[in-house]
Amino acid sequence: MADDTVVIERLQRYAKAIARKFLQEFDLAHDDAWHEAKAKFRMSSRSKNEAKKLFTALKQPRGD
Repeated sequence: MADDTVVIERLQRYAKAIARKFLQEFDLAHDDAWHEAKAKFRMSSRSKNEAKKLFTALKQPRGD
């Protein structure tokens, strides 16, 4: 079973990458509230996808 800290670290890295992308693409350094809200929305979506992936992986039979 996946360790929760591993999943959390992956999501945190992904959130930082999203924030960097917004800052570079739209020059949003001056609008912290907007890019933080956008990143939170994307992380919410990403966390649902990660949960589905984990659920599917755990349902797969082990090859032991």
